[in-house]
Amino acid sequence: MSYGNISDPAELHALIDSILTLVGEPDLTSALKQVVKSATELAGARYGALGVLNEAKNELSDFITYGLTDEQVNAIRKLPTRHGILGVMITELKPVRISNIVDDNRSTGFPKNHPIMNSFLGVPIVLAGSAFGNLYLADKIDGGDFDEDDEKLLEAFSKATGVILEKARLHDRIKRLSLIEDRERIARSLHDNVIQRLFAIGIKMQAKTSKIEPESVRDLFEDSVNEIDVVIHDIRKTIFAIDQQSLLTGRDLLNEIDKIIEDFEKGSSINFTVTHSGNLNRIMDSSIFDHLVCIAREVITNAVKHAFAENINVGVMFSDLIELSVTDDGTGFDFEREYSGNGLKNIKSRASLTDGDLTINKLNGKGTGIVFKVAANEF
Repeated sequence: MSYGNISDPAELHALIDSILTLVGEPDLTSALKQVVKSATELAGARYGALGVLNEAKNELSDFITYGLTDEQVNAIRKLPTRHGILGVMITELKPVRISNIVDDNRSTGFPKNHPIMNSFLGVPIVLAGSAFGNLYLADKIDGGDFDEDDEKLLEAFSKATGVILEKARLHDRIKRLSLIEDRERIARSLHDNVIQRLFAIGIKMQAKTSKIEPESVRDLFEDSVNEIDVVIHDIRKTIFAIDQQSLLTGRDLLNEIDKIIEDFEKGSSINFTVTHSGNLNRIMDSSIFDHLVCIAREVITNAVKHAFAENINVGVMFSDLIELSVTDDGTGFDFEREYSGNGLKNIKSRASLTDGDLTINKLNGKGTGIVFKVAANEF
């Protein structure tokens, strides 16, 4: 890893110490917090922040700050976006150094309750030619501007952050594959060892049952044989459930939604936006997966063909629940009217089958917002 031409030996030593500290951090969040803290302090800045882009690279999935109190962060509420100065770093993949943020014509201003900041230094987090996010500082404590050494320092932290993020994502992929392999190994073990041995025991017991006296003991033997049959049946159900999980390898909910949207985008002027957050590698029950895809298709179809929407926003959030949201600016639902079609009925039916929570709202007199929340039923 190259650290550029940082001229101050003490600063270079401090940088290397900070990078080595990052290696020892136990988890991704701790490592990213340490990146922001170390970069801000070494560059002599008052504020620092690190934003990680989601897979679609259209919004932030993680945002970590340094120098702001929890009260200040909560008061701001609105996360930074790809617009303005921050967007320049992502689209142009180059550093940005500014004397006064407000005076820069690329600035889109500060959100409500955001502290006013003056000098600015930001660099993109890039790996293999692709942007992962950005790392930036604001307000030199000495009142001056950020200089070239500060920029090289921040670039070094940016490179380290890119490696940390890629390592974390690779670890997630490996963990997912390992989980699938473990499930398949357990399924094989249940079938080859447990079921076959239980079946053999049941056969031996059944062969002896007719010769057993007295009758009360014979009845007990027969009950035990029947109970073994029930256990074997339950284990087979478990194996089937595990196999269903294994079949989900490579099935991607966002990819399925993209396919639905592609069908409507061809020859259409409709503007689609897709956002997501949370653990994208999550493995869910196959029936839940299918219901989510079908609900997404039904809702998007209704918005296009019946509500004549021009803008449709689809969101997927993975947390304790899986949340699918679709909002549009179409003609909306008349909640007092009886509809002859099956679209709305199908959506409600699927939500009921999954024990999910479905809400449908009219948005500001025009358009519809549909939110479906469901447990993933992970094994």
